[in-house]
Amino acid sequence: MVARVLAVLRRFDRLRTAPQPASVVKIGDLEIDRTAMKIFIGENEVFPTTLEFRLVDYLARNQRRVFNRDQLLDAVWGDTQFVTPRSVDACVRRVRRKIEPDRARPTYLKTIRGVGYRFDAGPASLAADHYGKPKPAIGVKDAAVPSSESGGWNETNSVEAN
Repeated sequence: MVARVLAVLRRFDRLRTAPQPASVVKIGDLEIDRTAMKIFIGENEVFPTTLEFRLVDYLARNQRRVFNRDQLLDAVWGDTQFVTPRSVDACVRRVRRKIEPDRARPTYLKTIRGVGYRFDAGPASLAADHYGKPKPAIGVKDAAVPSSESGGWNETNSVEAN
């Protein structure tokens, strides 16, 4: 009996001293306070719905991982509601209106065409398009790009900036 009590106390002690996930996550200018369920862009507070907050929080906790619509439905919406996969698109659109500085070129919430969505805001994500290829600097024409044949750089290939 004493051994059982000691075992329970050891387990309880391990749970009590286990590291807790950070309650405030800062990614670039975006700050997510999980305990208060608040989002800030710089000093400005954003007012997401509960569902929008859960989507941003889930994607931010799993940065740089791509999720399809069904995975996001399971993780964020759960089994409590009947929704279609396009509900994810509508929620992402509303979140982008609230957190993205330029919705045409999202900084945080990226669309991976034909797959789903990814959250990343590191410097590498700002310098790459949604296929992971480097973007040329804006206004640069005839930039050197990697050659697919030689695997190296070839200045005869040129790209045109968007």
